[in-house]
Amino acid sequence: MRSEGLDLFAHGMIGLNQLKAGSLDSRNSLGAILGGGMDIQIWHGIYWRAFEADYVWAALHYSDVVSPSFPDLRRPYQNGVRLRTGLVFSYGEKKAAPMTAACSVQPTQVMVGEPVTATANVSNANPKHTLTYDWSSTGGKISGKGNTAAIDTNGVAGGDYTATAKISDPKTKHGGETSCSAKFTVKELPKNPPTLSLSANPTSVQTGGSVSLSGLSHQSGQRSGQWRQLDGECRHGFRKRQQRYAEYFRRPTRTDHRERKLF
Repeated sequence: MRSEGLDLFAHGMIGLNQLKAGSLDSRNSLGAILGGGMDIQIWHGIYWRAFEADYVWAALHYSDVVSPSFPDLRRPYQNGVRLRTGLVFSYGEKKAAPMTAACSVQPTQVMVGEPVTATANVSNANPKHTLTYDWSSTGGKISGKGNTAAIDTNGVAGGDYTATAKISDPKTKHGGETSCSAKFTVKELPKNPPTLSLSANPTSVQTGGSVSLSGLSHQSGQRSGQWRQLDGECRHGFRKRQQRYAEYFRRPTRTDHRERKLF
């Protein structure tokens, strides 16, 4: 089991043992080792083996040279415990990629008072760790919760601003910090309202007659309109034109000045 800077391990091995006792010929036999230990990382690729404890077992055969009067010596078994410590050098170990982040804002351009949402997407983070996010902004009031933050642009002057997120993994010692930024633009509301000029043809009629109205709008990005109530038989027709005018000004308009005939 491996965690940050600490490795716990267990192993079991079966092999061939060779034993030479005094003047007797060397003997080969079956052996086994079962144990485990703990390694603590000192530096990249270098570990201190705090301990390794192994149970060692081997079966030997001397039946061809030992008298049957000594059955324990004809087929002896070896049982023991081995304790070890020292340094472990690990070669070819793949270094973990550093944690990175990318920030984005939506929308990237707003009018004063409209909200902005900032998001931070993190890569190469340990999925088992909980990350901490510290949000800041050069304009507006920012309040973040996790990888998203809301920016309030009320009272902000027009201009370009930057939202920044600092992300950290408290459980990671190396490469556990990163940051990212994203820019957004705040535009001030237009200061010049639109103007409207109306004309009637003819300018006077008899009761029951008809009048043709036309209007020119000098726009500057605004979306508003105002009409006065009129009395008389032509009120109904005038309201229809009033509705057309109001619908026209509810449509999005560009900021450049231009003239357009309404009717």
